[in-house]
Amino acid sequence: MDIEVIDGSDGLRRIKPEWDALVAASARPRPSLAYGWLAASARHLGAGNDSGLLTLCFRDGGRLVGLVPLRVCPKRIAGVPVLRDMQFAVEVADCRDLVIEAGAEWRVVEAFCQWLRDAPPAWDLLRLRGLCCCSPTHAYLPLLAKHYGLHTAAWGRDVCAIIHLPRSMEEYLEQMPGKQRRRAYAYNRRRLARDHGEPQLRVVGGGEITEADLRRVWDLHFDGWEGRGGSGVADDRFRLFLGDLATALAPVAQPVLAFLQVGDRDVTGDYGFLIDGRYFLYFGGFDPEFARYSVGNQALLAHVEFGIEQGWTEIDLMAGGERYKFGFTRCAGGTADLWVAKTPGRLRAATALALLRGHLCA
Repeated sequence: MDIEVIDGSDGLRRIKPEWDALVAASARPRPSLAYGWLAASARHLGAGNDSGLLTLCFRDGGRLVGLVPLRVCPKRIAGVPVLRDMQFAVEVADCRDLVIEAGAEWRVVEAFCQWLRDAPPAWDLLRLRGLCCCSPTHAYLPLLAKHYGLHTAAWGRDVCAIIHLPRSMEEYLEQMPGKQRRRAYAYNRRRLARDHGEPQLRVVGGGEITEADLRRVWDLHFDGWEGRGGSGVADDRFRLFLGDLATALAPVAQPVLAFLQVGDRDVTGDYGFLIDGRYFLYFGGFDPEFARYSVGNQALLAHVEFGIEQGWTEIDLMAGGERYKFGFTRCAGGTADLWVAKTPGRLRAATALALLRGHLCA
């Protein structure tokens, strides 16, 4: 297997069609693996330059079968470089991974470990943050790293709830956790219909999405968090990032916006991405005036019903172990932080420094 190293972002634009095709050919495509996600996050949330960016492209007979975009980040004490980290280049994502063609995972991860062992001394510690625990990378990399004389450590990070969709809404309601909870949702829906009218789900996707739709989701998110101390992501940079994603992910993923409406009023708004029948629910908000009707939960049930009608196979609620998610499913994946070092001393020193700072995901 040949390894091509691309420095900076100019070369990445050249391989964008191959990159997008590789995401589609992977075992579990995710929107955050696409070229467009990396480009949009760098443009709006990153440092705005190519400093330290390098991408490994793994080719089998010239065909791209794997890639991993990385960034080298020197760590300094009193201005003196003491540690050269490598990490995933994408600035923000719920779940990260190497992008690998289905069936080629073992060979690509092995080639990656060999490159890490034989690469020039330009790195001290590889920190793969938010690595998908369902990915073969999570299983293979520690095993193959040990074979190539590398040292690894891993820590759990976050939980990702997943709703597997059956063939009918009746079947889903039968398997939905908690009969008492189902009765509460039905009661709140009747109250909402009685007080304000029957709720309806309005869904727009792809080219039908307007700037006003995106702004409405943003406003609902901001309003819903305002009474709870404010949102941790509600700034203009993240708003521009979300808007950019609506077009940047084509043709890998289709953006989908869904609004739960009462009359002509949107009481919830959700923003996600559809890939091969799997819907990734990424961002949303609600009108706090309707909080007493549990409109967020009603919107999620409406998503399930709509998804079943459309033939979706699952709804991925993405990272975050909020308890309400497990009122709809008992299925979950997760993410982990996986660190790799050339020497055990370097790994111990990095771990000790993280412990001193109060966490292991520094």
